[in-house]
Amino acid sequence: MRPIEAKEQLRQWLRTRGIVDTPEGQRERHAVRTVDGEECLLWLPEQDTTLFIFVLITELTMPQDNDILALAMALNLEPTRTHGGSLGYNPGSRQLMLRSLHSMNDLDEPGLDRIMTQMGSLGGSLKRYIESYRRQKTTNRRAQKGPLRSPALHLSARLFRME
Repeated sequence: MRPIEAKEQLRQWLRTRGIVDTPEGQRERHAVRTVDGEECLLWLPEQDTTLFIFVLITELTMPQDNDILALAMALNLEPTRTHGGSLGYNPGSRQLMLRSLHSMNDLDEPGLDRIMTQMGSLGGSLKRYIESYRRQKTTNRRAQKGPLRSPALHLSARLFRME
């Protein structure tokens, strides 16, 4: 497949779903919403047949969210968590994104529908996981008002006899 054919195939898929072309100068980028309501950015670069799909997971405030970024990078090491996609951070927009790559050579309209459904579901799942982690971290911070005492400090001294 040539890049022009890939672009036309994507445009046809978008038109079938009622999505009109984007403004001039951004024709290779399309903002869509999945069945699950997840916002995705579809990007088919000029002269390429690889479709990039980006799903917003959350916004991060650095350095407070460094541990969330570290968690996201650790999730990249578990392919079952990202289903072949990868999590990355865009410091310009402060967004944690899920990115997935797909060859337009291997996609037809039902295949693209299936991938968009999977990306929406995976994006929603990762959002909930990250937000749950964020809430747990916040709750734990509030609950601890100083270092926890070691249980050993509450024990009385023992005497050992040596015979």
